[in-house]
Amino acid sequence: NLETVESRSIDDNSGMTTIIMPKVKTIKSQGFWASYGLKTVFIPNSCTSLAANAFSMCGNLTNRYIDNVEETFEDIVTGSNLPNVNVTYLRK
Repeated sequence: NLETVESRSIDDNSGMTTIIMPKVKTIKSQGFWASYGLKTVFIPNSCTSLAANAFSMCGNLTNRYIDNVEETFEDIVTGSNLPNVNVTYLRK
């Protein structure tokens, strides 16, 4: 039932590899700060606010699936130190 991921509220959770948050509406700056084990994130259509650096220092994050249209959010790769992340928009 998580609706808001506050800044640095989820950090260094090395055991967490995939996140699906079906009801999240807001992911704030550095919400997943340094979650090194995180590889895949699904961001649902209910999310209306996604900070550009929400996934800063998540060095193993390679896949973000966003159930929304492209350019709904600001550039979500810049400033996140994630050179290998693949962002897939599920709606055109």
